[in-house]
Amino acid sequence: MSTPKYFRTRGLITLSIQLTENPPSKWLWRDDIIGQKLMIRVGGNFTFPPSLQPPELRQADYLQFVAGGVGIKFGATATSLTKSPLISMLQAIGEDVSVHPFAKITLHYLVCQRNETLFLDTIAEIKQCFGDRFGGHLWITRQTDSNGDVSIDDLSVQIHKQVALAESEVGQPWGWWNQFLPMATQDFDTYEKRATSLAYICGPQGLTDRLLDAYEQLGMSTKSGQVQVEKWW
Repeated sequence: MSTPKYFRTRGLITLSIQLTENPPSKWLWRDDIIGQKLMIRVGGNFTFPPSLQPPELRQADYLQFVAGGVGIKFGATATSLTKSPLISMLQAIGEDVSVHPFAKITLHYLVCQRNETLFLDTIAEIKQCFGDRFGGHLWITRQTDSNGDVSIDDLSVQIHKQVALAESEVGQPWGWWNQFLPMATQDFDTYEKRATSLAYICGPQGLTDRLLDAYEQLGMSTKSGQVQVEKWW
């Protein structure tokens, strides 16, 4: 999740790896690999600034990042890990990537449960860097109990959740999509806004496909370069 500037100045690369049954993930969590050499391959088209048919970055008035679950840090296949660093992209913008000086930046971060959230301290630093130009949204897509309140002292993100009315409803999905989609598309309501916008999506296939369909109905697509999508499946 480190940025290019972090590598240039310190000579280090940091990764955030979730412990799962995925073989590469399990291997990277082993204690006996410390000191071993790894080969890192740099590639792919999911980059910031965008590498394929990008709009003029300096002219982008609005940058949107949508991260679903592990999409905020990496994607995994059965044999490899593919880093999808939305959080480091946001950090890089704050460090040394030139964007429009008055560009608005929004992060929509979706998780099933509160204990799945990561990098809230980093998001708070990003909020501090951009001030009112940055809008952070944390979507907890499963119903919580009354004790499942999110506590974020600096209010760097706006919380979207639903408290279950009965114990049997805890953990069940709620109608978050009906609230999420209007918020995710509200800055694309005119042609002029869409022409100066850039969106990044990284998350599960269902979320990615539904959101991409919604953007395409508005006239934004991967072909135009205005929507950048990471698909690791």
